Amino acid sequence: MEIRKKRGRLIGDRAFYKMVLRIAIPIMVQNGITNMIGLVNNITVGKMGTEQLAGVAIANQLISIFNMCVFGAVSGAIFLHETMTGKELLGCVLMLIAVVLAQLDFPLKKKDKSIKEA
Repeated sequence: MEIRKKRGRLIGDRAFYKMVLRIAIPIMVQNGITNMIGLVNNITVGKMGTEQLAGVAIANQLISIFNMCVFGAVSGAIFLHETMTGKELLGCVLMLIAVVLAQLDFPLKKKDKSIKEA
């Protein structure tokens, strides 16, 4: 009986859920394939040694972080595009570029070669 009561609380109808699944299933498959590639890399390199395995594990973590960043940026752009004007979006893009550039390590001064290091 409780299931029928909860059924009325769902968002949308069958067509809505079919559309969501049509979008979600390819994303889930792609994510599964990416994770399997990382697993196969770990298994293959695990036979070489612990240092090599640690390097591959770190690379897999960086790839996962990169994938999450790309997904977040694309999702954010889609949602922001619906509610913001072009000028506001340009401001967001410029702010993102400024934040990324602030994280980079640019050498500001050239070292003076006349000073000898001890």
